[in-house]
Amino acid sequence: MPKRIGLATLFISYLFALPLQVGDTCPDLSVPICANGTGDFELYTTANGEENGGEYHAVWINIFASWWGPCQSEAPITESIFQQYNDQGLIVIANGFDYSPDGPYSCTSWASSFGITYPILDGDADGTIWSLFGQGYIPHNVVLNHNMEVIYTDAGFNQSAVINAIEQALADLPADEDEDGYDDPEDNCP
Repeated sequence: MPKRIGLATLFISYLFALPLQVGDTCPDLSVPICANGTGDFELYTTANGEENGGEYHAVWINIFASWWGPCQSEAPITESIFQQYNDQGLIVIANGFDYSPDGPYSCTSWASSFGITYPILDGDADGTIWSLFGQGYIPHNVVLNHNMEVIYTDAGFNQSAVINAIEQALADLPADEDEDGYDDPEDNCP
């Protein structure tokens, strides 16, 4: 009987688990890259300065389905925003779903068709990112600050809201005040 109650509790908690919300800290992610990179995208190794030696970044995660018209419409805009803010400390990753050799796009053809140069993750591989943020419908956009805290999450594509969140996250990046190449207040020079 206790085993059944434990399993039932686990099942119910899974059903009612809410996606990460504004103010929540995103756990570390490791998701296969299917275009514009190789291996796995490691969130903390790439963007969390406390984990990678002081290289802090803001992160924009764009979740899309390859067949959905609104996702196709936003794709070139996401690349434009990436180009505008990349040199200021923004990392953009896309998490795509529903690739098909017989469908409109594979992962690599999505990137080439829309001119995407940032990494695209294989959302079909394990559903990690959708399980953390998915709510409502796609597209879904998430912005994380340098502490990997969610500062924006919303279904749909509100370009001005995404840009405002990106600019807020970039404004809050720690500065390399001692100009030693590390974005932290300590002097790391020998």
